[in-house]
Amino acid sequence: DFLTRDNTLTWSGKLDTANAAFNSADWLLVQLLNSSTQVLATEYIKPTQISGVWNWTWSGQAQALADGVYTLKTQLVDTAGNPLSATPWTRNVTIDTQAGNSNGQADPNAAFMPHITRLLNDTGTSPSDYLTSARQLTFTGHVARSTGTGSFDASAGRVLTEIMDSNGKIVSFQHLTPTSNGDWTTGSSPNLGLQAAVSTYIFKSMAVDNAGNVMNAATQAFTVDLAAATVSNPSIVSTAGVNDFTQMSFTASKHGIFNFNGVDQTQNNLDLGGATTLTFAPETFKIKFTDDAGNVWLKTNTQTWDFHLTQPIALATISSNNSGAFDQGQLVGSIGKYVMTADQTLALSTLAPLAPTHAATGAINHIDMHGNGAQNLTVSMADVLQLGVSNSFSNAAEFKDHLQMRVDGDAADKLTLSKLGGSSIDTWLTHGQLTLDGQSYTAYYNAPKALEVFVQSSIPVTVI
Repeated sequence: DFLTRDNTLTWSGKLDTANAAFNSADWLLVQLLNSSTQVLATEYIKPTQISGVWNWTWSGQAQALADGVYTLKTQLVDTAGNPLSATPWTRNVTIDTQAGNSNGQADPNAAFMPHITRLLNDTGTSPSDYLTSARQLTFTGHVARSTGTGSFDASAGRVLTEIMDSNGKIVSFQHLTPTSNGDWTTGSSPNLGLQAAVSTYIFKSMAVDNAGNVMNAATQAFTVDLAAATVSNPSIVSTAGVNDFTQMSFTASKHGIFNFNGVDQTQNNLDLGGATTLTFAPETFKIKFTDDAGNVWLKTNTQTWDFHLTQPIALATISSNNSGAFDQGQLVGSIGKYVMTADQTLALSTLAPLAPTHAATGAINHIDMHGNGAQNLTVSMADVLQLGVSNSFSNAAEFKDHLQMRVDGDAADKLTLSKLGGSSIDTWLTHGQLTLDGQSYTAYYNAPKALEVFVQSSIPVTVI
């Protein structure tokens, strides 16, 4: 659509030789004009032939252009510069780098906040813990106004969703059009997770304009757990070689729930109705364990089992402080951590893709400037919207559900917090201190967009 947020344009094309062959002695004259028809750049280019097709590419002399409408004009000329066609070919392009504002006009969707409501394939013991053993996933959500009235204008923007791995790389992405009520549902994702492994991902929902600028965003971490539980089943028999048990127990390696012959077990002992002497014909003693993600372990007797129990059959699980569920305040931690090199000057925006692609960077929520001399880092509101992750480092009430980013460093480093990506009234404010890994950090906050940047307290900070 020749609408872009990239302000350093590169052009390419091919010559139409259907009616006349191209004379390799000729040139292609390219010019870039602004909206006032002022020529900003001019260059003569030699097309190159690849597989019988004459192609050309032009970088526009690498100019950084302001927002606005530009015209590319091309024309074939001979070696003396004489035009070889009556009129040049032209193409208009619009550059829009401002979220919430396009060429001076307020974006009708600037006040819409995205919300992630559900993972439809949330298997296991809870339907809302974002822990699953399914691999092809579907998410639902909606966009809602933070202020004002009116519906989302699908002609001015869409909802962009991304799934990112624990390294912050984009695994899949979709552009969605919300319904008149603001609801949206993703298509099924590609297969996620690795067999016999536990994998954490980030799902992100963004309200974007037609140029791809992110106006507001939200994330939700989730876990794909394909590691089946193991269940130990020690037992004692009355006579060696005979299936006559006096003691038996089951201990699962993960948290979950046992089920005996179709009945969920809610106590620490198998519910046998108080009986201690029992006989189970083949295929009638069926015990199943389902972990919190929905992975199943199953054991069934293939021979007759007799029981003369001296104690109840114990059921136990080995609990973990990190089950992979993200419904109980579990923190995400560092995603796509970037370590700056010696004396590096970096605008974080240069690490983010202008448009989502497979394996491109989708998240960098941790930047480390430690021990490499004097680094200079610039982080904008647009950067945190595009690269931040909710609940990464703190779920304290004042920080919870905000897009978070962390910057480590010392007094030799410099951080600039830019308001680019916010509205004319947006700014960065401090609102408290916190401790991360034993170090003191200052929290910089933007309220309307719910953004947090946690900056190690020794780093000098400038807000522009």
